[in-house]
Amino acid sequence: SRLLTRMLTDDNRHSIEWSSKNGRGLICVHDPTRLQTEVLGRYFRSSKFESFRRNMSNWGFRKSALGRPKGKMGPCVFDRGDDLTADIGSLMLIIRQRKKKYKSGLKSFVA
Repeated sequence: SRLLTRMLTDDNRHSIEWSSKNGRGLICVHDPTRLQTEVLGRYFRSSKFESFRRNMSNWGFRKSALGRPKGKMGPCVFDRGDDLTADIGSLMLIIRQRKKKYKSGLKSFVA
């Protein structure tokens, strides 16, 4: 989340920005195509928007569409719910969620 914080504090407002609404922090993606072609490659190994969306999901964010057009490459908002404050520094407290792996041959999951 250090790279995410840096990406949001650098001058990338044309495609992505940090916003607060009702005391909650939100990440607004205005132009996913431009984010993919001009921004993501400077901060992450992959410059694909779908990989960024997956990372956001792993950090506990949920994507919701912003108006039209809806779809994979439409404007959107990433929200974590009530645990993220309006202060952008709260992003530094985010820990990547570990995925559960299925043990082969057993009917149990491990973290």
